Amino acid sequence: MSWTNSVPSSKRARSTRASDPFVTAALNGMEPEPAAWAIIEGSPWVTDLNARQALLDDPARCLASDDPAFTLVRSVLPRFQEAGSRFNALQADEALLNAQLARALFDVYGTDLPPDATFTLRIADGVVAPYDYNGTKAPPWTTFYGMYDRYYSHLGTPEWTLPDRWLEPPADFDMSTPLNMVSTNDITGGNSGSPVINTDLEVVGLIFDSNIEGLSGDFIYTTDVARSVSVRAEGILEALRHMYRVERIVSELAGR
Repeated sequence: MSWTNSVPSSKRARSTRASDPFVTAALNGMEPEPAAWAIIEGSPWVTDLNARQALLDDPARCLASDDPAFTLVRSVLPRFQEAGSRFNALQADEALLNAQLARALFDVYGTDLPPDATFTLRIADGVVAPYDYNGTKAPPWTTFYGMYDRYYSHLGTPEWTLPDRWLEPPADFDMSTPLNMVSTNDITGGNSGSPVINTDLEVVGLIFDSNIEGLSGDFIYTTDVARSVSVRAEGILEALRHMYRVERIVSELAGR
């Protein structure tokens, strides 16, 4: 009887990484964090401006150096170059397929659909709307309460750590203020930072991401579950006013 499938996939992945010669050399028998610190502390040019300048004055030293950072870079360079070559080839194939898809969409829909982005100014319409998510429903917006819930629910986890300033919010800080919202706007890479305006031409947010379901929008976009994610204007102003106390900036943004 084989027990291969009884090993959790995460453990199999760690085993594969541990046997990889590049990972073995990079870690040098240590855990990732101490291995990273060993490289930084053993490579003075990383933190020393004069040491970096000396290397720039004599680039040949980079190739001959036994500095741990250079050793690591030299070991990864062939992989990086190979990955770059494969990426460039795939990009060319993708560009061809995208052109064929654009042609097919035009043949079917004509001018009823806007053309692919060409770096020209354009407006994408959409509505703020919830969507079905993991057996429940993702709300149309979140609040600062949700941010604190993530922090306290994952206490000690670096990904959810808050800056010290946010750990003791002032009494006048309203945690029920909307922070992020999702909408059906069709966006793509490069849209981050675009203003979101309502029908009264008021800026109500800034787009910065999409949900995971929106990734397929590069090819086919539907409004079933794909959503763009924006930070709400109210959330920005609430943080600036009560957490950072920059009333002059708040007044400028609010047009007062």
